[in-house]
Amino acid sequence: MFFSFAKIIGTTTDGQIADAAICLNTTIINFTYFEKTSLEVAYHIHRDNGFSSGKILAQKLIQKETKVLISFATCYNTSGEEYLQGISSINKDIIVSGGIAAHSENSKNTYVFTKDKVFDKGAVAVSLNSKTLQVYTDYSYNWSQIGVGLTITKAVNNRVYKIGTRTAYETYKHYLGEDIAKDLPASGTEFPLIINKDGFLVSRAVTEVHSDGSLSFAGAFHDGNIVEFGYGDIKSIYEKSTQIAQHVAQKPAEVIFIYSCLARRHYLNDDIINELHPLANIAPVSGFFTHGEFYTAKKKEFLNQTMTLLVLSESTEVKHTKQINKLFKKFTHQAISINALAHLINVVSEEIKENRKILQNQKDAFETLFEKSAEGILLLAENRFIDCNETAYKSLGYPSKEKLLHVAPYDISPQYQPDGRLSIEAAKEYIAAAERGEDQQFEWVHLTYDGIPTWFEIKLAPIEIENKKYVYASWRNIQNRKEMQERLYHQANHDVLTGLANRNLFYDRLQHAIAHALRDKAQLVLFFIDLDMFKEINDSFGHDIGDLLLKEVAQRLKRNIRDEDTVARIGGDEFTIIMENVKNLNIVAQKAQNLLEEVAKPYIFETHTFHISCSIGISVFPYDAQNLNDLVKYADTAMYKAKQEGRNRGWFYSNEMTQIVSHKIKIENGIREAIKYKYFETYFQPVIDARNGKIVGAEALIRWNDIHKGVILPDEFIPIAEQSDLIIDIDNWMMQSAIAQFSQWYKEGKEPGVLSLNLAIKQLENPHFLENLQNVMELYDFKPEWLKLEILERQVMQKVEENSEALSVLKALGISLAIDDFGTGESSFLYLKKFRTSQIKIDKSFVMNMNNHSDNKEIVKAIIALGNALNLEVLAEGVETENDKEYLLQNGCYLMQGHYFAKAVKAVEFVTLLQ
Repeated sequence: MFFSFAKIIGTTTDGQIADAAICLNTTIINFTYFEKTSLEVAYHIHRDNGFSSGKILAQKLIQKETKVLISFATCYNTSGEEYLQGISSINKDIIVSGGIAAHSENSKNTYVFTKDKVFDKGAVAVSLNSKTLQVYTDYSYNWSQIGVGLTITKAVNNRVYKIGTRTAYETYKHYLGEDIAKDLPASGTEFPLIINKDGFLVSRAVTEVHSDGSLSFAGAFHDGNIVEFGYGDIKSIYEKSTQIAQHVAQKPAEVIFIYSCLARRHYLNDDIINELHPLANIAPVSGFFTHGEFYTAKKKEFLNQTMTLLVLSESTEVKHTKQINKLFKKFTHQAISINALAHLINVVSEEIKENRKILQNQKDAFETLFEKSAEGILLLAENRFIDCNETAYKSLGYPSKEKLLHVAPYDISPQYQPDGRLSIEAAKEYIAAAERGEDQQFEWVHLTYDGIPTWFEIKLAPIEIENKKYVYASWRNIQNRKEMQERLYHQANHDVLTGLANRNLFYDRLQHAIAHALRDKAQLVLFFIDLDMFKEINDSFGHDIGDLLLKEVAQRLKRNIRDEDTVARIGGDEFTIIMENVKNLNIVAQKAQNLLEEVAKPYIFETHTFHISCSIGISVFPYDAQNLNDLVKYADTAMYKAKQEGRNRGWFYSNEMTQIVSHKIKIENGIREAIKYKYFETYFQPVIDARNGKIVGAEALIRWNDIHKGVILPDEFIPIAEQSDLIIDIDNWMMQSAIAQFSQWYKEGKEPGVLSLNLAIKQLENPHFLENLQNVMELYDFKPEWLKLEILERQVMQKVEENSEALSVLKALGISLAIDDFGTGESSFLYLKKFRTSQIKIDKSFVMNMNNHSDNKEIVKAIIALGNALNLEVLAEGVETENDKEYLLQNGCYLMQGHYFAKAVKAVEFVTLLQ
C-alpha cells in the first residue's frame, strides 16, 4: 500500500539505526509519513566527481518552499566537498543532510537507489517542501588532535601522496605503528587526519590504500594543508550526546534522522547505543552509518567522525518535557589503540627532542655564518640596527661595531637616493615590507664613515630568533660594478665622436620629455638640424676635416642651449635639440636664428677656413604632434622644407603640413581597404566618332564607392596612389576588371570597340607588367587590337629612354598607344614618332575653355594639325557643347569624349548606349 505513493531513496550502509538499536547486514526500510509536506525525489549519474550532480539535483528539487534536502551519494567516486559546492552554486542557504554511502561487510561496493533506479556512481536526493515544517540540525564531533602538525606536500583532490617527506602510508606507519598501518583503511576511521578549516575542525578518514603508498581519504586535501592525527574522546562524546539530547528536547520533534560516521560505530562498538538512546526517548530515530556526513551550519560542510542530526516536525508543539540525564559509561580501549597512542606520543617526544637539537645546530651555524660571512650582515628591529658582523661595519669604514649600531639605517644614507626618493622614507618602506614577510632586494647608496657615497646591493628578509622577530639584512659593495655600468651606459648612449647624446639616448630623453610635458601641460620644442654642403667638404678634404667640423658644430650647439636642454647627434651630419618647458614660442624663433648664426661662423683648421650653414626644422608639442614618432617626423619634414627654400634657415612645421600628411595616410589606407573589400568599380565613357555619332570605344575609368562618402572620383585619390606602389595595385585591378567586361561584351556580339586603359608610369616600369598584361589578355581571350593604353604626356617624357623599350614591346604585341593630356607637357616630335604612338588626346582644359579663350582655340587647332601631319589619331576630351563639337569637326578632329555625348557610366548603362 505504502509503495504506491511513497517517495523512496536509500543507500548501502555500514549499519542501520532504528531508534536506539543498531542493525547490521540486513535491509531496513523506514517510512516517515508527512501530512503537510510534499516530497520530490531525483537522482543523477555522476559526470565528474560530484559537482554537476549536486548542481543538477538542486536545480530539479529546490523550490520556493523547500526547507531541506536529504541526499545520499556513492562513496568512491564522489567528492563530498564538490557535491555540496554544486548544490550551493544553485542555493547557498538550503539545508542539506545525509551523507556518503558506506559498504556493508558483504560487499565492497556502495550503491544508492530510488524506487526505480539502483546505481553505483551518482547521488539521490529528496526535497521536503512545506511552509510549516520545523527543521533543527546539530552534530557531535569530539575527535581530539594529538601529536605535531604535519604538512601535506603532495595531494590531488582526496588522494594524498606525501605528508612531509614520507608517503601517506609511511606517515601512518611511522606515527601510529605497523599494526595500524597494515589494518588501513579499517583502522583509519579511528585515527583520521584533522584539519582546521576557518576555525571548524574537520576529520578525514582513510578510505583506500594504494600500491604507491598514497592514501585516499573521505574528503579532499590540498598541498600546504597542516593536519594532525585525531582520536575519539569518549568522555567528550558522551557529554556532547547529553547536550544534544537536551537541546533537541526543547525543540518541536516528531522524527529524528541520524547520519553518523562509521568510525564512531567501530570506535564505540556496542556502546554506540549510549549515544543514540537519549534521542530515541524524544522522538522516533532512524538513519545509518556513513562514509562522510553532509551538515549545514553557516555553510554546507562535508564531515567525518561526526554524528549529524536532522530533527523535523510539522507541528510547533514541544512534546518532550522529561529531564535528560547525563550519560557516563566506562569505556575500555582495545589494546591496539592503546599501543598506537603510546607509540604516537613516544615518536612525537623523540621528534621534539630531535627538532630542538636541529634548531640549536642551526642557531650555531647561523652565528658562525653571521660572523664569518664575506657579505655584511645586520639584524634590524624597530628601524634600528641590533647586531652586525665585522664585514658590515668595515665595508662602511666604521672603526667598530658599536659605532655602526649607534645609528639608524637612514642615518648612514644621503638625504636623497639617485632616483629622487627621500632616503628615510624609502628605507622605512623596504623595512616595513620585509617585516610583513616580503623579501626585498634593491640597490642603495650609503655614506661611508668619511661621508663618501657608495653603492651597495641589499637584501632584506624576515627572521625569527628565539621567538623574536627581526629583519635580516645582507649587503655587498657594488661601487666598482656601478662605475663600470655607468661607463658602458655612457658608451651605449653617447656619440663617440662628439660626446653628445646619440640616437638611443635622444629617443629616451624625448619620450621622457613628452611624458613630463603631458603631466605639466607644458610646451616642448624639437629642433631637427642638418648641415648644408657638409658632404661636399667631407668628400673634398677627407674624413679628418669632416670630423673636426662635426665636433666643433657640436660644441657650438651645446654653448647655445640651456642646461636642461638636450642636444644629440643622431647620425651623419644630423643633430637634434630638445627644449622642454618652453613658455613663449617667440624665443624659439630667436633661438633658431642664434643657432643659424653660430653654425655659419667660419671654421679655421690649420691653414684652411671653412664655411658651412645648416637648415633647421622645428616641431612643437602638443600643437604639431602628440607622440614621439610624429614629432620627429614633422621636424624632419620642416627641415627639408627649409632646404627647399634655400638652406641656412629655420622652418616651423605647420598645421597645413599635418593635414596634408594625415589626409595622404588616410587615403592610402582607404585604397588598401577598397582593393581588399572590392569597393572599386569600373565606369566606361564612350569614345564617339562625331561624324556619324557611332560609339567606337570607351575609356575605362575607376570610381571608389566609399561606405561613408559615397562615390569618390579618381582626381582625389589617384595622385596620392601615384606617389607609392598603390597605383600599380589599382592599375592591375582596372586591367583585369575592364578587360574581363569588354571580352564578355565581344562574346555577346555587342561590339564595344576599343578599350582605353590609363597606364601609370610606375606600372610601365614594373618588371612584371608585361607578363601580367599578357596573362590577363590570355585568360579572357582578349585580342590586342581591342586595347589602347593611355600614358600621360608629362610622365612618359620624364624618362624617355628608360620607357622606350617597354613601349616598343607593347606596339610589337599589337597594342595601340595614346599620349594622354597632350599639350600640358613637353613632347618631342622625335619621340612621338619613335614610340610609334597611334593617338594623341587633347587635354580637356583646352577644349572646355575654347569659347571663352581664343588662345585655347588656336592651341587645339595646332594640336589637331600636328596630329594629322604625323598621321596620328586625334581625340578631344571634355566636349560639352554643340559649338565644341562643330569647331573640332571643322578642324579635322573626329574622335571625341565628353558630357555632350555621354558621361562615364556603369557597365549596365554602357550596354544601353551601345544599343
